[in-house]
Amino acid sequence: MPNTKQPSANSTPAHNKTQQDAHQQQPDVRESVAENDSFVIKFSWDKVQPIYQAKLKKMAQNLKLKGFRKGKTPLNLAEKELNQEQIVNSVLKELLPQAYQAGLKKGKFLPISDPEFQAISLNKDNDWEIKAVFAQKPKINLTGYAQVVKKAKAKAKKEIAKYNQQAQAQKDAKKTDTSKTKKNNSVDKKAQAPTQPLSQQQQDDTLMQAIFAELVQTQKPKVPELLIKQNTQQEIQNLTQRLKELNITVEDFLKARNLTQDQLTMQMAYSSLNQLQVEFLLNAIAEQEKITVTAQEVTEKLQKIEDEATRAKMKQDANYQIYLKATIVKQKVIKYLLDL
Repeated sequence: MPNTKQPSANSTPAHNKTQQDAHQQQPDVRESVAENDSFVIKFSWDKVQPIYQAKLKKMAQNLKLKGFRKGKTPLNLAEKELNQEQIVNSVLKELLPQAYQAGLKKGKFLPISDPEFQAISLNKDNDWEIKAVFAQKPKINLTGYAQVVKKAKAKAKKEIAKYNQQAQAQKDAKKTDTSKTKKNNSVDKKAQAPTQPLSQQQQDDTLMQAIFAELVQTQKPKVPELLIKQNTQQEIQNLTQRLKELNITVEDFLKARNLTQDQLTMQMAYSSLNQLQVEFLLNAIAEQEKITVTAQEVTEKLQKIEDEATRAKMKQDANYQIYLKATIVKQKVIKYLLDL
């Protein structure tokens, strides 16, 4: 599932101002969610029945009813005792994969999410119908995006310059005010530390935050609902795992932040939406501007992995190399946008 983290920046007034602008500019979530794609899969009962009977027979082998030896219960009686949902799911597990792939091929669909299957009709002795739901890559409007980027950069640069000027003035004042420093010698030194002007990396991060916020606001990329849902679920799983490693329960985490589970889920869904919007924008820009990655660039990145065993493993890992290529492309797009 796609997942792009935006460049981070230290908490500074300039950066915070950019974040406030981004928050104020966020479009209505409903306007940012696209419909999923889907098609209906149909199975005739003639095709379902032999598989249904085979699954029923197999499950009945572990069933023991009063008056019958284990595995010897008549199928008509076993069917009444067994979990009907388990039987149906077992049948679908065998039928759906091939039928789903055939439906994708027929409709020329290119999913970028895992599918969800919704039952329409699963009655015994009748044909079965299941709706396959999935997400495809959304179409991104890039009309006039370069001007949007330049406008966002100009505004953010003014905020950065203002902040740096104030920070430098504060820093200079601290140097000259030696008597005040001596008088407050017992005060926490960290609390006295003058605000520092933004480093070049912090400035670039702040610029990119402003660019992303403006692009999302103006280009209004829509993300399929299912992709947001699955990305959010993955983020929650990742958080749960991290908390477990720290011996913190989800309940304690929520309590410390005065959040309910629903509120946490909503926050993560909103974050997932924003991350996906940015990722699709970056990918669309890369495609339009023909920003690509060479095999040499991938090799050079791999060579920077210090641990020899890890480097050798990564060279053989096709999935990692796909991830690495995507990462390099995004870095190139970000540099391209900063240079506009």
